[in-house]
Amino acid sequence: MKGHCFAAAVLLVGLASSLPAGDDLGEAKPASTAQAADAAEGKPRFGEPIDYLDFVFLASDRPVLLRLHLRNNGQPYRAPWDAYLQKLYAYLDTNGDGVLDKAETERAPSIQFLQFHFQGAIGFNYQGSKGQMGQFDTNKDGKVSLAEFKEFYRRGGLAPVQFFSSNNRATADAVTNTFYKRLDSNQDGKLSAQEMAQAETALLRFDLDEDEMLTAEELMPGGENNSPFGRPFNGGQASPNADIGFLEIKSEKVNNLSRQVLVHYDKNKNGKLSQKEIGLDKPLFDKLDANHDGQLDAKEFTAFFRRDADLELLVGAGSISQGAPIAGLLWKLGVSSLGAVRVAVFNPHQRSMPLAAKVKRRGPSTVAFTWGDAHIAVSASDQQFGNFSRQFFEQRFREADVGKKGVVDRKQAMSARFLGEIFDLVDRNSDGKMTQQELKAYLDMQSEGAGCRIPLTFTDEGRSLFEVLDKDGDGRLSLRELRTAWARMQPLVGREDGLTQQAIPRRLDVSASQNPRRIRVVPGQSRRVNFAGKSRSVPLWFQKMDRNQDGDISPREFLGRDEDFRKLDTDGDGLISTAEAQQFEEKTKKSKAQTADAAKR
Repeated sequence: MKGHCFAAAVLLVGLASSLPAGDDLGEAKPASTAQAADAAEGKPRFGEPIDYLDFVFLASDRPVLLRLHLRNNGQPYRAPWDAYLQKLYAYLDTNGDGVLDKAETERAPSIQFLQFHFQGAIGFNYQGSKGQMGQFDTNKDGKVSLAEFKEFYRRGGLAPVQFFSSNNRATADAVTNTFYKRLDSNQDGKLSAQEMAQAETALLRFDLDEDEMLTAEELMPGGENNSPFGRPFNGGQASPNADIGFLEIKSEKVNNLSRQVLVHYDKNKNGKLSQKEIGLDKPLFDKLDANHDGQLDAKEFTAFFRRDADLELLVGAGSISQGAPIAGLLWKLGVSSLGAVRVAVFNPHQRSMPLAAKVKRRGPSTVAFTWGDAHIAVSASDQQFGNFSRQFFEQRFREADVGKKGVVDRKQAMSARFLGEIFDLVDRNSDGKMTQQELKAYLDMQSEGAGCRIPLTFTDEGRSLFEVLDKDGDGRLSLRELRTAWARMQPLVGREDGLTQQAIPRRLDVSASQNPRRIRVVPGQSRRVNFAGKSRSVPLWFQKMDRNQDGDISPREFLGRDEDFRKLDTDGDGLISTAEAQQFEEKTKKSKAQTADAAKR
């Protein structure tokens, strides 16, 4: 039921805020009365989130509180993980008495086995938790309750959310350094309008394929790191990486967190924060300043974390039920192509949340906003976890079951590649045989478990001048983008006489999915202009001449005479745009029509 409620909520938000990229984001309504109560109750329930995670982001100008109301398959993110552990607990409780005795507890899969098993690892033999009864049975009553069972895995690092982080600053810096090395002629550390005017001439030498387009790969020094994807450097740590700037807020660690934030902003190193150092507005600063001495010490600053978040977002990963009534309504309204909105501002009580106004939609699955010098995108994916090797084990069973009786013994299982690694766990009644029904029950449970955790990935993409200049976001810099580069740089320059690298926005990504996000090593993913749907308005001759499909025809691409090119290039910028081509076609058709009319007379 909750899944349907969430689907209705996010789809309604999508209908209300199906705006072009860059428009203000509509705020999500509460998915249900119960969920709204949870959100309200927690202003309260600090440190005990049911459906949300709290973070502080160390922005360049001040710390900011972010709350993510996280959903997995339409449910509060903890629900699928709790449901899986309950099923695993019941699976191990072979005598059905509602508790685990010593023998049953020792059959519980080890933490390492589950971690590898969920990720599709094959060849990692089942390991029971033998000798660990004392770690399960914390109250020493000789039995393991469901609460003790869950706590054992939680302490071992198995949680409903995995944190991944990656720092791609070095790669972004390498590409940006190429711009500064080739264009900063006076070596003052800035790029001026005059220097950017030379960009086309100075940088097209890097156009290795001679298509009059520059990719980030071509601008990489020595052509390094040309692989389009890299790996997170951290495979799922307990909390986000501090170097990226996001820190999870936990009540039991709030004192340490307060000291960490204080050190980050304490410019004069006096162990306290002035209003200027911390960047908070005066009313909030005065409220935190309990002794009214104009300084915040670490103890006073702990109150900063026990207040309403500066921004709350609803983030839905995994599947969202399409069977909800609202989906049928949207279909009738003709907006079936809209898709479910997966990320939205969450403010059911319509409280004051000024930062919400800065949030812009970048499609149904992504929103973006700017804090200080950082541009942050938050996204969620419907990608389902597909790594658990169910089909592999089913195939191994069919190979071992030579008599086609639906049962294999231990010897047969060991002879089949890798089936023996899970035999003792699948053989629930310990009779030395693995039946097809036992295997199905086990695989059903583990398949569900594989998708019940959400990897939350934090990625620092660095300060990329390439992405600033890449106006259409196609992962390539065209001649037009190089010629108009200064216009896009100007807002970042302000009153200065040039653009420093530090003034380029820092780009951060936060993504939720049932699979860890694949990290981009280079900015952008090259794609070409799609003339589909425009073929009636864009002349066929233009589409054929525009060989690099950047939406312009350069003198090099033009197959006619120079004088014809100049005639078509009405604005004299050295490129024929689609608009100029369309204008030429309209004039030609009009002229032909007038000639035909004159002939009839």
